[in-house]
Amino acid sequence: MNETTPNRKITDLLSERDPWVERMSAEPAEELTVETIRELRSQLYAKPQETLLDAPAFLGSDPTMADAERLLDQAEAALREPEKTAIALESTSNEFEERDLPPTHRFEGYDPQQIPITPFARKFETIADAPAWGLTAARAWIWRRTHAKPPFPRHSDARPFVYPLTQRNGRLTVALFSDAANGYYHARYIMKHVAAVEASAAIHLGDVYYTGREFEVSRYLEAPLKDVIATTPFFAMNANHEMDSHGIPYFDFLRRKREQSVSGPVP
Repeated sequence: MNETTPNRKITDLLSERDPWVERMSAEPAEELTVETIRELRSQLYAKPQETLLDAPAFLGSDPTMADAERLLDQAEAALREPEKTAIALESTSNEFEERDLPPTHRFEGYDPQQIPITPFARKFETIADAPAWGLTAARAWIWRRTHAKPPFPRHSDARPFVYPLTQRNGRLTVALFSDAANGYYHARYIMKHVAAVEASAAIHLGDVYYTGREFEVSRYLEAPLKDVIATTPFFAMNANHEMDSHGIPYFDFLRRKREQSVSGPVP
């Protein structure tokens, strides 16, 4: 295989291997090759502190050189054996067999036609989904090294990020949820429940997996939140995974949806 040619099958599998959407967005694929991994490794050895500052969320908040080298070794090995890697990615994506819950285990809002239960899915698991984690983390790291980080949205006197909290339906309720932007059935049921509750406020505490890219924000956050935004004052905080993309798609989503929120502007 030509090392400077991206493996299209692996790229496609990383982008399209879940059954919850019909198509991905038009976002162009970032090039991920053995050559780009080598270049990142060279930067790591030449300027370790600077390069580690751009390390992806997968490596944690205080990554070491050993952590970084393991990630790069994992990603390079996956790219050197594309057929084997594609099989691993496909095996994880084939575990979305649906199961109907027994009558005694069904719950309010249960709708297997809209949100099927897929108990055998292993996407995003640390070990079972290791090839995808390694490749998406390496790609995010390369992207962060080559794209400037935009200014972070901050409060001001004109926009203090202070919003009224009022009762709805005679009660004061705040719905907090996080790590829900993953497409899994339980996350989608949580968002469906939040919409039905009609809380005084719904607050997403962050994390869009794997790395908060445009199609991940669209698939796993924006689409499932449609009913929440339509019924509930919606607010959001960022966490670490969407910041692998500098938070650009995440904050773009919030800006687009600001006018649609029943509460007005979203921070």
